[in-house]
Amino acid sequence: MDARVEELICKVADGCATPEERQELERMAANDPTIADELHEQQDTVNAIRSLGLRELQDEVRDQFWGGVYNRLEQRCGWAFVIAGIVAVAGYGIYEMLTDPTIHSLYRLGIAAIIVGFGLLISSVLRVRLKVRRYDKYREVIR
Repeated sequence: MDARVEELICKVADGCATPEERQELERMAANDPTIADELHEQQDTVNAIRSLGLRELQDEVRDQFWGGVYNRLEQRCGWAFVIAGIVAVAGYGIYEMLTDPTIHSLYRLGIAAIIVGFGLLISSVLRVRLKVRRYDKYREVIR
């Protein structure tokens, strides 16, 4: 099968083919039964995938999960390790940047701009979140 036939099969199976492309594939499938079989398999696969769905967790299950001390502790420890690792790597990088005389000043300015910009963005988000938190009328609403 060439690339054009595969492209047409994918488009028809996904439902995004134009009527002209659909007719072109139907003509090819009429002449070659392997193309018709492949189209049928692709359509079956697409239909099977579309019929699958992720079930939404029930509120009781979600509350039970987050109500467990271990689950909350696990998540908080995970975030703490991620943040500590980022801070350690960034700190070491800043230290190396400041003490290594072979690093060009343009790189130093660029990295400093990235760090300052990132810090400003984080502080802005935190400031807004803390300000909104005081007046959030939906704080007590449970999903």
